[in-house]
Amino acid sequence: MVPNYIKGRRAEVRKLHDAAQQCDAQSIFMIGHTMIGSGEPLGFNGITRLGRAIQEAGRSEDFSE
Repeated sequence: MVPNYIKGRRAEVRKLHDAAQQCDAQSIFMIGHTMIGSGEPLGFNGITRLGRAIQEAGRSEDFSE
């Protein structure tokens, strides 16, 4: 289960990179939202916190990092 979960997160990192390059705030928001929704129930607090930060960056359209 965990290896497949990690594989999915790697795919999200690639999508996040592409979305950031295109300044696609909606995609960035959704990637963060997905990370929160998948990390929190499994107790992956680091992924959940990262998802919240990514979601907020998409919400605020902050492409600085």
